Order: sequence, then structure tokens, then C-alpha cells
Amino acid sequence: MSYLVHHGHVKTARAFESQCEGRDNYEEPKQSRLDGCDDSDMSNATTKTNVTESDIEIRTYIVNLVLAGNIDEAIDSLHKHHPTVLEADKQFMFFKLRLRKFVELFLVTTALKKKMKATKERETQRWKVESPQDSWMADEMGMDIDEDSPPIAEPMSTTNSITPRYGQDNVSIPELNEINVEYEDALNTAITYGQALSNDYHSDTRPELQQLFRKTFGIVAWEDPSEEGSGMADIVGQHSRIALAHEINQAILSKCP
Repeated sequence: MSYLVHHGHVKTARAFESQCEGRDNYEEPKQSRLDGCDDSDMSNATTKTNVTESDIEIRTYIVNLVLAGNIDEAIDSLHKHHPTVLEADKQFMFFKLRLRKFVELFLVTTALKKKMKATKERETQRWKVESPQDSWMADEMGMDIDEDSPPIAEPMSTTNSITPRYGQDNVSIPELNEINVEYEDALNTAITYGQALSNDYHSDTRPELQQLFRKTFGIVAWEDPSEEGSGMADIVGQHSRIALAHEINQAILSKCP
């Protein structure tokens, strides 16, 4: 029961509780079949489950928010239901959550940058397929011209027909423009949040806090901090979310009465 409650398996704990309550209808063997727990132990456990069922659901909800990278909502829920978790250790857990939000914001910019690069590569390949025909048309229109004939202007349509669609570095592609706007917005948001975070904690002299701060902000030095060899996997990977979610879970349990 303690394991189920700890990990937030509410439905399973409820079913287990009902099964345990049914044991009163028959004579128990001397050796309990539930890992050595006697009736009094189970009675206490089921009572605790009844009292804290809603707390388990709230705790599980917060943990799942962290696992999904929804840090703002996780912080709001902690403020509402477990403010002591955020206030403990001079708000060190609150600091960790804010650092994680910065990581999530930066990962958005990385994803958009990858999307932009893939779009450019796709359009470049398409241009390579379509451009030979345009070059052939230009050659055909310029061939067999007599030297005494008046000069014929090079047809503008052969190059300009490509420019509105592709342009230099493909900047005229509507899809690419949209991604670029999203990227700029996401980058500005991440930078602004990072600056605010730096201003809030630059005077905090705790070594553990400053070390974690510097290590986390190291992700800005990488175009893709999740790539192999960057050394940032323990900061940006899914397992880092899991580790933080586990810390939150433990902190809530330790603060619960």
C-alpha cells in the first residue's frame, strides 16, 4: 500500500484497499499473504489512503506536469496546494523549477531551428530539380544569334521566376518565413527569461545553486544541446525531467502532515 500511495497509483490503491477490507469475512491464516503485514498494519494503511486520496491525485498531477515540461502550471499548482515545497531551503526547489523552465524554452528554439534547417534543405533539393529546366530554356533562347543582329536582352523571367518563390537563402518561402518568426519569438522569450533568472539569483552565494546555474546555462553554447557529445544530456534529456519530478514527489511527501 505504501508503494502504491508513494507512486500515485490511486485506482490500484483503491482496488487493493477494497480487497483488503474483504479479508475480514474469512479466517486469516497465521502467516499473512501480504508481505508479513498483519491486520492492524493494513487497517492503518487503508485509513491513511482514505484520508489522502485527493492529495495523491494532486501530487500525481503535479508530477505529470513536470514530466510533460509544463513547468508554469506545475509551479502554480505547488503554490496553491503545497507552497511549503517551494519555500523550503530558501526556495531552492523553486529555483530548480525556474531553471527547468529556461531549459524548456531553449529546447523550443532548438526544435524550431531544426525545422527551419530541414525546410531549407527540402526547398534546396526542390530547386535543384526544377532549375535545370529554367537553365535549358535560357540556353535555347540565347542560341543561334547572328553576330550582325541587334543584341537581344537576356530574358528576365528565367531567373526572376525562381526568385519570388525561393529567393536568396530561401527567405521568400512563406513556410520558412513563418518558422523564422516563431524562432525569433521563442529565442527572445528564452533570452528575456534567462536574463530575469540571472538578475534574480546573481547575488545568491550558495555554491550548489551557482554551480547548477552555470551548468544549465551552458546549453546556450550549443546549436543542439541534445546532440551526442555536447555533454548536456543530463540537462536537456527526458531523464532530467524524470529526476526533477521525482524530487518534487519526494518533497511533497516529506512536507505532507
